[in-house]
Amino acid sequence: MAMAYTSKVSLYLNMAVILSFLLIITMAESRSTPSIGFSTVKAAPSCDTVYGVQSEDTCFGIAQTFKLTTEFFDSINPNINCAAIFVGQWRIDQLVIGNFKLKVAMAEAAPSCDTWFVVRSEDTCFSIAQAFRLTSDSFVMLNPNLSCTALSVGQWVCVDGTVD
Repeated sequence: MAMAYTSKVSLYLNMAVILSFLLIITMAESRSTPSIGFSTVKAAPSCDTVYGVQSEDTCFGIAQTFKLTTEFFDSINPNINCAAIFVGQWRIDQLVIGNFKLKVAMAEAAPSCDTWFVVRSEDTCFSIAQAFRLTSDSFVMLNPNLSCTALSVGQWVCVDGTVD
């Protein structure tokens, strides 16, 4: 009886160790590792359909049109200044990622953004522009709705693209 009890305890301990190990590996793989220098992300999702801002549009109205919560709309449009959206500004209303279509309303920073940068805690518009050898004017043209006084950690900004 004591041997069977010891075997069960040993089995449970081994299972707990294995599950802990798998949990640690999963957490480690999901973490972003700090890097030296700047990290950029190439624009990956492809636009299926595009929405241009119309006269009288608001961020809230666009979110309602595409059946999004305002929180979700804001989270996928971090570089939009909702107080200053303008007619003709582009919004992607459907992204295609792999085999999945996700209906969203996401800002397109510039007519064609080739490289995105994720803002870190120490970044400013000026430091990002300098790091990517952009003039302040070029940086603003690539990110027309960006509020440099309200940069957020994790916000995506365009650092290379084409502006008509």
